[in-house]
Amino acid sequence: MFDKGTAKQEALRYQGFGGSKTWHMRLTFDKLPGGCNLHRCKLCGKIVTHIRNHYHVHFPGRFECPLCRATYTRSDNLRTHCKFKHPRFNPDTRKFEAAPSITNETTTD
Repeated sequence: MFDKGTAKQEALRYQGFGGSKTWHMRLTFDKLPGGCNLHRCKLCGKIVTHIRNHYHVHFPGRFECPLCRATYTRSDNLRTHCKFKHPRFNPDTRKFEAAPSITNETTTD
C-alpha cells in the first residue's frame, strides 16, 4: 500500500533541495487506474481528485490577509475571506476598488 514514514521523509528531503513543486506533487500521488481523475496520496493514503488542494494539507503554504493578518493554507480561501470580510479589497491586485457611486437622482412626475 503506502509507507507514510518513508514518503514523508522523501518529501522533506526533496524540499531541502529546492526542486519543482509540480514535480514534487506528482511524486506524492499515485494515479489510480480506470480513467478517472483519482489519485492516492502516498503520505496518508487518502484518495483525492484535486491533488493540488490535498498537497497543501501536508505542505501548507502561508497566505496572509494584509488587512487583518488572518492566515490560510490556500490562496482561494484567502480570496474568499477578502470577498466577505473586506469586499472592496482585491487580494490579487492588493488594491481597493472604488466604492459604488451613489447618485441622488430626482424624478419629476
